[in-house]
Amino acid sequence: MASLASAGSLLEQIRHAGDSTLSKLTRLLTGHQGEWRRREEARRRWRLVRSKLCPGLASTIMLQELHSLVRLAVEKLGPQRYQEALQGPELEELKEGETTALAQDERWPLLLRIPVTTFGICMGLGSQTVLWKNLAQAHSMQWANIPVEISEGLWYFSAAVLFSLSLVYLLKAFLWTPYVRRESEHPVRTNFFFTPFIACLFLGIGLPPRFSHKPPYALFLVPMIPLTLLMIRRYGNWMTGSNERLSKVANPTSFLSIIPSFVGASLAVSCGWREPAVAFFAVGFTHWVVVFITLYQQLPSMTSLTDELHPVYFLFLAIPFQGSTTWRLIQGGVPDDFSKGLFWLGCFLYLILLSMARKFIGVKFSLAWWAYTFPMTAAGIASIGYANGVTTGFTQALAFALSIISSVAVVLILGMTILLTWQRKLFGNDVAIAITSGKAGARPQRKGLKDVLKRHTVINVLYEPESKNAAD
Repeated sequence: MASLASAGSLLEQIRHAGDSTLSKLTRLLTGHQGEWRRREEARRRWRLVRSKLCPGLASTIMLQELHSLVRLAVEKLGPQRYQEALQGPELEELKEGETTALAQDERWPLLLRIPVTTFGICMGLGSQTVLWKNLAQAHSMQWANIPVEISEGLWYFSAAVLFSLSLVYLLKAFLWTPYVRRESEHPVRTNFFFTPFIACLFLGIGLPPRFSHKPPYALFLVPMIPLTLLMIRRYGNWMTGSNERLSKVANPTSFLSIIPSFVGASLAVSCGWREPAVAFFAVGFTHWVVVFITLYQQLPSMTSLTDELHPVYFLFLAIPFQGSTTWRLIQGGVPDDFSKGLFWLGCFLYLILLSMARKFIGVKFSLAWWAYTFPMTAAGIASIGYANGVTTGFTQALAFALSIISSVAVVLILGMTILLTWQRKLFGNDVAIAITSGKAGARPQRKGLKDVLKRHTVINVLYEPESKNAAD
């Protein structure tokens, strides 16, 4: 036939073509260079869909997946497009007049509704492991008689959560690769790809003494190698990327790409490597100053920032407190003037945010609330280290108070997370990864599957005989 009326009619023809046509389409799509990595990925994916888990829906699921994958593979977006189509402090809400590649009135598959921001849970729990380990071992906190078993229990729980979420997200990366790529291009989500490795670093620092009194070098090297590669790519885009310059994409979550330098340096000291710790601290401190000043200036080009206060703004506290702890460990565990200065800078920023606490009231609960946990926990850890060097009644009370406040916040947020997950209200359709390339305010561009496939010359191969007959 010469042309097809709509994408729906094309999908109907492909459905009747049978499994052989679908297999041919899959092989041709995966063979397109630059969009798909290996042919074997598509073959395994096809076998998974055709498995006995869903025999009656195999063809339908495969067609929907092919349609969305091809569509997203063609439509490459930059950070500017996300800022045009989305709104909110996390760029997670669709603006009026915008459309998505998937129907919003239907409930999407579970894997598509689990964002990379979920790993913020692992950061919050992992940092609590370190906090309670310090409370149990610090000489300034001996009066509290904190048992070390609390830290060990938290370590096992945190490790289980990290392992489970990692498996889920790896499955998402395998089955829905283009959507994961969309998250890596998102101005805010891209920073959360550091969080699972940061959680691994915290588990290394909080390793129970029954395993080893000094963490093995592997616990430092395994997460820091990919983190270093991610940091090189991220910082390079900030300096040279035309669409990803820091002046355009800076937002409070940018601190997540700097935190690994400080947490990794702390773990390096625990492993006995002081020189790598100094190196990573220098890298992290330099980029923290740049990002901190950039965010404080709030340049007109920074469209990611909004006037609305949000839990992610608590990430301003994270690096001053974590930097104070890291530098104290580098100096042998005794806080010097530089470490004390970073600690009091964090306390001052803490007071600034507390003075605006009324503006945080009313923010809808979401995974972003986990942004409260790590900065508050870092404040408790830094205060314990400060109390070890300056042991007075005030510093001990301050350390205990900040530690308890952070733990209560983690318990409450964890409880809300479990409750909303049980009620199936936490993970809604993630529109941030399914936006189209159309401009805001313009007519939505609903391209049919035939129009998309023509660009890859697949439709000509599949329907060439029919097209010739229709033309005659």
